[in-house]
Amino acid sequence: MLPASPRAASRERLPENRADPRARCQAERGQAEILVVGAFLLSLSLLALAHDAVRAFMARRALGYAADGAALAGATALDEDALRRGAPLSLDPTKARALAEAAMREAAPPGSSWEIWVSTEKVGVKAALRVPGLFLPLIGLPTPEVRVTVTARARQRAP
Repeated sequence: MLPASPRAASRERLPENRADPRARCQAERGQAEILVVGAFLLSLSLLALAHDAVRAFMARRALGYAADGAALAGATALDEDALRRGAPLSLDPTKARALAEAAMREAAPPGSSWEIWVSTEKVGVKAALRVPGLFLPLIGLPTPEVRVTVTARARQRAP
């Protein structure tokens, strides 16, 4: 027996779930749910990764501000006796270290470590901080550590 029309012939060759559009939607409904759940999990993981990146950026900025302030505080410790004698501008290393240490203790984020070096010309601060992450430890990546190095010189202003 021949089919009544070419369209009917093509419908006869398709499997049952393809012939009926409602049955086809029912069969693909599970696939859509899996895709939605997968997209949600991907979005959630990207959000957590962005959260970790922003935390590391903000910690680095706070650590940089603290180190910069400490180096500048140390650079203000001029050797006044040398200046009175007419010697070139220089720093008092003991006083510079004490000022830089006090500034770092006051301004550094909790958990940070630092090293201060002083010469008669400049003060340097090298600081580090481990930033606890939300997502990175879950996927097995190490906790990021931010580091900054800052130096400041004492110099005479132009008159």
